[in-house]
Amino acid sequence: MKNLDRNSKGGVYLTITPFFPTHSSFRGSFVYDQVNAIIKSGRFDEVVVIRPNRKCKKALKYRYQEVTVYEIPFYESPSLILNGSFNGLNRRNFLKRFDESDIKLESIRYVHCHVSYFAGLGLALKELNPKIKCILQHHDPDPFTIRNGRFSHCRWNLRYRALRNIELFQQVLS
Repeated sequence: MKNLDRNSKGGVYLTITPFFPTHSSFRGSFVYDQVNAIIKSGRFDEVVVIRPNRKCKKALKYRYQEVTVYEIPFYESPSLILNGSFNGLNRRNFLKRFDESDIKLESIRYVHCHVSYFAGLGLALKELNPKIKCILQHHDPDPFTIRNGRFSHCRWNLRYRALRNIELFQQVLS
């Protein structure tokens, strides 16, 4: 976070994370604390969270404390087999849901993606508005998400997942 321009103010700080509390679950309180600190910095007009959720069937909007949260359907394969194979579908779905929201693309300054799987969503917005800065954050020692799922020991699955994530990492860095 030290690379953020300390002198600029305004705009929208967008966080894309599956880890954010709802009214029925406090899962993701650490991300809420981070978002709350960004709000309290006073450097942005608005801080918004997009919460991809594989269990929801339609897009929802709710407020948690002072944070606006958009929950969108997100697709992934069972047991994360060939994790990343739904990136194109998720990207299209995300952009459709984003267009339905009241967030103005030109007002977004930062897209903060939690875990590699959601970097593709932030990059989709960056393609539409190259002024957006994309940030990628990991929460565990497995940034390639190769240790998750029943087939994590299969070499073909490991290779596929690592290559997909390396591709996303390179796009975030460019």
